[in-house]
Amino acid sequence: MLEGKEDFYEEIFAHLKVPHKPVHWETDRPVSVPGVRGSQLDEVAKEAAVLQLINAYRVRGHLIADFDPLGSEPTYHAELDPATYGLTIWDLDREFLTGTLMSDDDEPQKVATLREILETLRQTYCGKIGCEYMNIQIPEQKRWLQLQMEPTGNRWPLDDDTRVRALQRVIEAEEFEHFLHTRFIGHKRFSIEGGGIRHGDLG
Repeated sequence: MLEGKEDFYEEIFAHLKVPHKPVHWETDRPVSVPGVRGSQLDEVAKEAAVLQLINAYRVRGHLIADFDPLGSEPTYHAELDPATYGLTIWDLDREFLTGTLMSDDDEPQKVATLREILETLRQTYCGKIGCEYMNIQIPEQKRWLQLQMEPTGNRWPLDDDTRVRALQRVIEAEEFEHFLHTRFIGHKRFSIEGGGIRHGDLG
């Protein structure tokens, strides 16, 4: 059972609502470039696989983000699974170039273990905040967003005043929508869910 027989770990992940597949014990295997041999080229292929995985999280990570406060069933997306790119349990503690994931524009690419890379990606794109921005056509805007989100894993420390102000805005917006619902019954309107509303708009 501890080796994963009878879907032991899959069942645990399902009960805990983890949207990833468990990493299974398996023999290490190279990710080779088709038609080319050599251990050095295998390493290059794995570096490319990790960069593909990083890009996949930036593009698809929001699909398995933890949005539902009621605890919906966990989802799984193959493009976010390291096994899809030929990476195994043996690669978790190996170091790879992170590309722009953990590096500023003014510093060289950093090196981190695959475990650290996955932790950063899952905290940033699969936590309580989902980000879908890779469709933006201006590279500088995309890079700015990455630099705001990835270093902190989308977890910013908020002081009490900021938390209270945010709660007040949510309450005001909810009251405003209730007012519209009771005042303009039957009229077409748009919900404020998913949209921003400024304090001045409520006055």
